[in-house]
Amino acid sequence: MALLLVTSLFVVVLAWVSWWYLRRRDPLLRDVMWMFAAVAMLFVVGLLRLFMGIPPRAVMVLAIALLLAKPLFSLRLVSRLRPVPSWWWPVAFTAWLTVVPVLTSAEQPVPRPLVWSAVGVFFIGEGLAAWLLGAEARKRGGAARARLWCAAAGTGLIGSALLISATGQAVQARAVAVISGVLYLVAFVPPRALRRSWSQKVTSAVLCRLVDAPADEPATRTWQHFCDEAATVLGAEAVVILMRTHTGTVQVAGHAGLPAGDYEQTSSDCDALLSADSPIDALAGWTHPPPAAVMFARASGTRFVTVAPVPTGNGPGALLLLNRYRSLFAEDDIAAFTELAHRAAALAGRADILAERQSLALIVESSHDAIIGKTLDGVITSWNTGAEQLYGFRRDEVLGRYASMLFPPGQEHAEGQLMARIATGDRIDQYRVKRRRKDGATITVSLTLSPITDANGQATGVASISRDISERERAEAMFEGLLEAAPDAIIGVTRDGIIALINAQAERMFGYQREELLGRCVDVLVPERLRGGHPHQRDTYFAQPRKRAMGAGAALTAVPCPTASPRRETLHQPGTAHPRPRLRAATSNRHAHHLPAARSRPMTRRW
Repeated sequence: MALLLVTSLFVVVLAWVSWWYLRRRDPLLRDVMWMFAAVAMLFVVGLLRLFMGIPPRAVMVLAIALLLAKPLFSLRLVSRLRPVPSWWWPVAFTAWLTVVPVLTSAEQPVPRPLVWSAVGVFFIGEGLAAWLLGAEARKRGGAARARLWCAAAGTGLIGSALLISATGQAVQARAVAVISGVLYLVAFVPPRALRRSWSQKVTSAVLCRLVDAPADEPATRTWQHFCDEAATVLGAEAVVILMRTHTGTVQVAGHAGLPAGDYEQTSSDCDALLSADSPIDALAGWTHPPPAAVMFARASGTRFVTVAPVPTGNGPGALLLLNRYRSLFAEDDIAAFTELAHRAAALAGRADILAERQSLALIVESSHDAIIGKTLDGVITSWNTGAEQLYGFRRDEVLGRYASMLFPPGQEHAEGQLMARIATGDRIDQYRVKRRRKDGATITVSLTLSPITDANGQATGVASISRDISERERAEAMFEGLLEAAPDAIIGVTRDGIIALINAQAERMFGYQREELLGRCVDVLVPERLRGGHPHQRDTYFAQPRKRAMGAGAALTAVPCPTASPRRETLHQPGTAHPRPRLRAATSNRHAHHLPAARSRPMTRRW
């Protein structure tokens, strides 16, 4: 009964590993099955003794042969995880092949020298396997490290239990065997919560180191740190992060242990990698591994490629772990690092956003326009160099103060109306206002106000852009003075023939008030018999605008206002056409718009 209780722990592990092997068909799990089947055979022997008495000799021989073969299975498992001297396996197999026939064919009771030779071979083989498992545990982190240490301790203790039993201390040997079975249970069948706690402990430390990096660290550097940490914890020879771009290609965002080179992939290559539900043997050509897996394995000198999906904004990326040997107990740590990769992507994006903001800040700071940030209450929050040059105030003199310090007296109400419009999401564009400089001088600026909104679209502040147009205003005043003083009638029209400009002489010539013509079609000044062809002539001019005389060699007439005052009748009869006015067309670029202007001079008296 005691034998059944001790070996039942190994039967539980065997059943669990067998179930996972049937699901995955992983060769690594097959070796684990054989390792536990060797000890579980003793459970079968115990059942036979319980119900049948002494088991058949063939069963006993098979049980002894499998039990003594456990070091071979343990070393076989270790050889899949790490390099093992090539001579170990043939030596161990030869020792087993020598001991088992002698031990099973000996008469009962078995001579002590034979027992000690068999126990010695078993203990040495298990000790070597335990030492190699411990060495592998030192290379790993997270859940894999803890589970490998448990497996190493369980392997060493099962060898010690057999050694103790050879001395005749059966109770102590069974106690050690029970401890070994519990350690194997923790290694191969641990509770999910325990596995996650082991993995999260190490990934939390990695995340803290990533977060502690400078905020302006480039995205490539962030991914490089992530890959280095992943290689250390997961024990991989190389780690690669593949990220999709908006152009449909897949690029290496970061890597560790991979030589420099061009590793750009297509989306289909990445999809082929992500379709693998188990580690890929990139050198097993008969399994048709994805081309990308073969390329990365050859570049890094590895063989096995483990792929985990990484969510990104442009589609799923991939975390690639490349190893020369298979990995045991890596699934929990890989899942934890996959979650960590999502956070690393956010940190890498933070660096890109910060770089973009710094670039925008440099653009704002180097602008010649005055760019000012304000709260909705009018408190100044930002002040660029252009604002210093325009208004004369240093940045430290205005930050935290109300923008009303820039308003001339009596303008507060108008400014309040502008701010009210901005608070509702409106935009003020190219609005002429007066502003006051530090020296007390008043200047005219072209003001653009835009709302600063939060993530929900609510206005939280105001962006103000001001440009000094005092010189332009003086130039425009001079232009308007010259326009009004011109002896010729000057009319400016838009492309569709709408009158946009008219001077005083045009008012006197045609008898219309300025307000009567602005916004009306220029055809009102064209005799009715000529109006049908005038739009075509106007379009022809707009097609090739240049200074020229209009209607050269033709008799041109214009229609004056039918309600002209008697004083104006000295030039024409009310309601009648001016015969042959002298007209000249030219194009003005006033306000950055092409505005054709017609200059007219009456020739009635000459006529």
